[in-house]
Amino acid sequence: MRLSASAFLFTMVFAIVGCGPSEPVKHEVHGRVKLSGQDVPGAQVQFATDKAGVDAVTAICGEDGTYKLMVPAGENTVRILAQKLVPAKKGLTGPYGVQIDKVTEDIIPPKYNVKSELRVTVQGPMEKNFDLLP
Repeated sequence: MRLSASAFLFTMVFAIVGCGPSEPVKHEVHGRVKLSGQDVPGAQVQFATDKAGVDAVTAICGEDGTYKLMVPAGENTVRILAQKLVPAKKGLTGPYGVQIDKVTEDIIPPKYNVKSELRVTVQGPMEKNFDLLP
């Protein structure tokens, strides 16, 4: 009898440990990113849920501004980031006095990235296009 109780207890411990939190349900989201009606190639599209312990997911847009990724179900904040090279201010130098000719500049306004106001509720596979304004 003592062996049976030990075996039962051992089985229950493994059953409980094996029933930890599961991965969140994810759905495919795809679409296109445009700024003032123009495709934004190379833009980073990030969906971040408010759920604790669930990582944000990011995709890089193709040359035509399209993206596709698997997004956790529920409410997500979307951040879109893109940069371009622009001429540096005259006389700008880097380490050791090296002349800097070009720098990167954000082309997506903060209200769509660091201060994003974009919210998307994902309940299943969906298409979500973003036509952003400056």
